[in-house]
Amino acid sequence: MGEIFLIVDSSVNRRSWHLGKGTALLKGRDERIRAVKLHVISQGKLLEIDRALQGIASMELNGPLQEASGNNSDVQVKRRPKRISTVAWEEARESQTDLLNQEDQLLDWGSVENI
Repeated sequence: MGEIFLIVDSSVNRRSWHLGKGTALLKGRDERIRAVKLHVISQGKLLEIDRALQGIASMELNGPLQEASGNNSDVQVKRRPKRISTVAWEEARESQTDLLNQEDQLLDWGSVENI
């Protein structure tokens, strides 16, 4: 699986929550996913623990939680959309570059060497 999770602990501040790497999805009697098996480092030791879905928070670094297919090749990282100001700046820069290129072409055409 390989997804990174925060392990929710209401007794401590969020910045103190531990990170865990998901290794397997665990199904209940009704064949629905009810828990996740995690690898966690605690006090310098690697532990394997099980946590209910309500006790973890996905970091969403690898995309949405996948079913137990084991194939993450189709997972795409979600990127934040560009801000309107960034898009406008990129368009202005592009048009300015086009104008400078046109000016360079005119200067080259009008030079003494081309006459």
